[in-house]
Amino acid sequence: MSLTLRYLTPEAFAAMPEMAAQVLGVAGFGSSRPPGLAPDCPFLGVALPPVDGSALLEVWTSDRPVQRSARGEFRFSHDVTHLFGMIQSEAAGDLASVTRDSYDQLFALAEEAGYPHLLRIFNYLPGITRVEAGQERYRRFNEGRHEAFAARGRVVEAAPAACALGSAGDLQTLYFIAARTAGLPIENPRQISAYRYPTRYGPRSPTFSRALVAQDEAGAMLFLSGTASIVSHESQHPGDPAAQLAETLRNLRALLTESRRQGYRFEERDLVLKAYLRRPEDRALVERGLAEAGMGRAPILLRAEICRPELLLEIEGYARGEALG
Repeated sequence: MSLTLRYLTPEAFAAMPEMAAQVLGVAGFGSSRPPGLAPDCPFLGVALPPVDGSALLEVWTSDRPVQRSARGEFRFSHDVTHLFGMIQSEAAGDLASVTRDSYDQLFALAEEAGYPHLLRIFNYLPGITRVEAGQERYRRFNEGRHEAFAARGRVVEAAPAACALGSAGDLQTLYFIAARTAGLPIENPRQISAYRYPTRYGPRSPTFSRALVAQDEAGAMLFLSGTASIVSHESQHPGDPAAQLAETLRNLRALLTESRRQGYRFEERDLVLKAYLRRPEDRALVERGLAEAGMGRAPILLRAEICRPELLLEIEGYARGEALG
């Protein structure tokens, strides 16, 4: 199996020293860089704490030989199939310019390294819904991201899976997975594609696909973008976390159904889920709801600001599956 995602405590990671050479990169949630991680291995501490106060590591590994290096502000690693890169930037000033610069660097790295096809991007930025100079920061982020895609001639219909959440601190964090071959973007028939949103959400729509299916030597992979209680383009059930969770699960299932229609099967129980909660007090409700739905395995719950003030939660995921036929 070429690409694998694990969520580990720092103690569990330390107990697996044989894994060190296989690590492509690590994101720490409530955790500093763990002992035993190679000095040249990409690591970023993300200012999104687990809601239970624990420390968690998001560990991406490969069973193929891994090489590591740096380009500009990016730290990256790669195997024969995938490229993994990370960057953190000061988020003060014009967020559109900061985002444009980070994405310009990302595209240059991916293209020059020979992994031009983006599969998944994670974006965490402070004060995501804060208004500065008369404009919401998330909208400025979307402008910068769109400009970088346009400058490289990248069409929005081929955009990767992605998320954008509000974090604490003052650093904008970005990490990504790219590949030598293109994935298959998946859209949700219950929703308007994010890159087709009306201008009421900002002068530039969010540039991402609802999900993306990719393949490597071990089979098919599903990358689920941040998914929330949205139908068409409208937020649903403001102030009601139980109803928002139910709507979010309907959207996740719609993406699994659409993936199957496109020729790939992924099981609900095999999803590795990461949930973002605006309010830590909703933890028990979300854990219970996911368990009752049979959705995912021991989901990770992080405290984060969702990109719309009325939304209380957002869920993303990753799974291994198979191509049909």
